[in-house]
Amino acid sequence: GQQYQQVKAWYFDRLPESLFQLENQLADGEDLFFCGSKVPTHADFNIFHMLHNVKVAEPHYDWPHPKLDKWFQLMDSLLADFTSKRPKLVGVGSDPALVDSNGTHISQRLRYNLTFLDRNGLFQSYNNHKGGREDIYEHDDPILHMLQRVSH
Repeated sequence: GQQYQQVKAWYFDRLPESLFQLENQLADGEDLFFCGSKVPTHADFNIFHMLHNVKVAEPHYDWPHPKLDKWFQLMDSLLADFTSKRPKLVGVGSDPALVDSNGTHISQRLRYNLTFLDRNGLFQSYNNHKGGREDIYEHDDPILHMLQRVSH
């Protein structure tokens, strides 16, 4: 509602300076990622998450920063398998929630047992999960595969 619009206006008012700073932190040359790295670091995933949210809130938002745009496109392509399975954000500004491809709707307003996303991007309840916790974090994680592809 109104509070969301106020926060969004505040955020987008300050965004150009932040994007300028991020552009300046990206190196020219062989290092493709933040922290002067040839592979993504925690910083890259964190910044990607924030900028991906910008695109969710304003799909046509365009930043005039070529290095940042190139970096974002690279991260987006590396994470394409993950982001394609990621639940969709709905109800922004009124009743935010996530909906997976099975139609399971998770909202902060609703009470749920402990819930996690499986590797297919579907919500699962710990109570309904047949295996133990180690079953949840299998080694064929798409982000692990992405990191292995980038590092070779």
